Amino acid sequence: MKALLLWLIWMEGRAEELYARASAAFSANDRELSEFFKALSVEEAAHKFMIERASGFIKGRDFVSPVTLDEAAMEEMAGHFSKCERMIDGGPLDRTAFLEGVVKAEFSEWNDLFRFAINSLKSESREFVDAAVSVQHHKRRIEEFIEGRGELKDLLDRIKGLPRVWEDSILVVEDDEDIRDLLKEVLYQEGLVDAVSNGREGLEKIEERYYSVIISDMEMPEMNGIELYKAASTKYPRIRERFIFFSGALDKSTVAFLKDNGLKSLPKPSSIREIRKAVAGVLSA
Repeated sequence: MKALLLWLIWMEGRAEELYARASAAFSANDRELSEFFKALSVEEAAHKFMIERASGFIKGRDFVSPVTLDEAAMEEMAGHFSKCERMIDGGPLDRTAFLEGVVKAEFSEWNDLFRFAINSLKSESREFVDAAVSVQHHKRRIEEFIEGRGELKDLLDRIKGLPRVWEDSILVVEDDEDIRDLLKEVLYQEGLVDAVSNGREGLEKIEERYYSVIISDMEMPEMNGIELYKAASTKYPRIRERFIFFSGALDKSTVAFLKDNGLKSLPKPSSIREIRKAVAGVLSA
């Protein structure tokens, strides 16, 4: 495991530097692309930090990995970066060719190995679950950027055909059975959807697994939405940004609580498009 983590630290650092250089290279003639690579560089720095944390976590421990590093696979994955680096060194960049090289790297076994390494430690600390999820969100950012550039349609089609490193899980907490079933149908394309009828059941689910989004009603028996939020965020502070409250008329104190805590909410009723948009916004954050 130690050798795998050291290699991943090197790869994440290399990606961070490559994307920072790409951001600078595109800054003069494509501001949008420059900002895109700047964001990727920041995310790779966070991934490197997490792998360094994992390396420190297993230091001095007998942590055996069932996966070994294959020299040919390592060379192939690193080769994608080498090609991109040569493009930058060679002068004016071809946007499409460079992005294609980035996609080949990002969707290679490199990130599969990152997720494997982090998932090996997720039972030890929830922070490593968050890190595994961040890889899929990193890839989602790449997909969404390319989707917004019409000239890259062929590249997007190839991405869509690749397997995902992580399938997002969504938790619906709603006491009305009809609304609960409707939300499950509306959101099934966004990931795996679990649904429960009250906040207490919702908290039990949150303690069992990581949810990328929790969409919750306010008024429910046993434990309402605010009580669920407080209990969950006390245990898992980073979960706060994953909540979306879906409720009817709210009293002044509840509105104030949502505003003071910067929480997301949707009114009942909301259109299917509005619900999906809100969920997609959290998934892309």
